[in-house]
Amino acid sequence: MATLEQAQVNDIGTIITLTVYDGSEVVDISSATSMQIRLKPKNGLRIDKTATFVTDGVDGKIECVVSTNDFAVGAVYSVQGYIVMPSGTWHTSIKEITVNKNL
Repeated sequence: MATLEQAQVNDIGTIITLTVYDGSEVVDISSATSMQIRLKPKNGLRIDKTATFVTDGVDGKIECVVSTNDFAVGAVYSVQGYIVMPSGTWHTSIKEITVNKNL
């Protein structure tokens, strides 16, 4: 789940956090070798952000930091985690973040 539900166009430094679940159970992803959080505005191109553990991965939490041009368009963004572990690869469920326009 994303920890924020809305942001503003051109925000920099916003942290997006997702938790990886299997059903209702948190997944221990501490053995992950690669992690991404993918952002995609409606009718736009996907942005792949390198994700890091919030703690040590046992809690299933990953995060990324929004940088220049990630939130360039006011729109609803789809957000999804992608995890690579020695035993396989997984995607999280898709969440949405509204990125609001500025004056």
